[in-house]
Amino acid sequence: MGGELTVESALDKGSTFAFSLSTAVMPTELAALQSAQSVPDLGRVIGLAPHQPTYKILVVDDVAINRKLLTHLLASVGFEVKEATNGKEAIAQWQTWQPDLIWMDMRMPVMTGEEATRRLKAMDTAGKTRIIGLSASAFKENRENALASGCDAFVSKPIQPAEIFETISQQLDVRYQYAPLNPTASAPLVTMSPDLVAQAPTSWQQALTQATLELDDSAILELASQLPPAQSALAQALEKCVKNLAYKQILQTLQVVEISTQPSIFSR
Repeated sequence: MGGELTVESALDKGSTFAFSLSTAVMPTELAALQSAQSVPDLGRVIGLAPHQPTYKILVVDDVAINRKLLTHLLASVGFEVKEATNGKEAIAQWQTWQPDLIWMDMRMPVMTGEEATRRLKAMDTAGKTRIIGLSASAFKENRENALASGCDAFVSKPIQPAEIFETISQQLDVRYQYAPLNPTASAPLVTMSPDLVAQAPTSWQQALTQATLELDDSAILELASQLPPAQSALAQALEKCVKNLAYKQILQTLQVVEISTQPSIFSR
């Protein structure tokens, strides 16, 4: 790949591996990034506008946290949502439930999203179900392969709520209710960090891990409220993560803290 791999070792201390890669953003990928950034900011979606049909959405992803995150986001505003863990399950759900729209991850075991999309489009002769491809990569070939398989649109991970809702609106003509914008508000730029979390008791960290895995906003905010005034920065960071659906950021931070507190094998 045109990069460089290096290693530095010290006897009885350990080794450090490093690598470098030369990368560039291609025009098509840059356009995709710009498109994602150009979603109009109408405020946070808080629900569906009245006098609309009940929209059924199927979320297909083999990674549980990804599936739960998107399901939680959609159900919280009023969509009827079901889940599937691979393309084969997605086809079975479509046959019995007939969803209006499917969020289809492209890379899955048993049956890929591309294969499932091709089969669904062949079965859906009336064209009633819209399919949106999902992938962790915005590279040209991923987008092109998804669209070539029959996807009606494509969105790159990590998901952004505004882009998710806007894409659904484009496909189903859904209308939303929005929380009013407050341009004068200046929220502090607080982010999760291992140093902040490491200051909290281990039992609190374990409870936060469980609440985050369950996507339990109330439990996470309750744990934030239990923190003493000296840890207000951590409480603010958690509140911000819940607001932005940044559950993965919380889990990644907790994992870093857990790893850093484990004894090194070289110290034994």
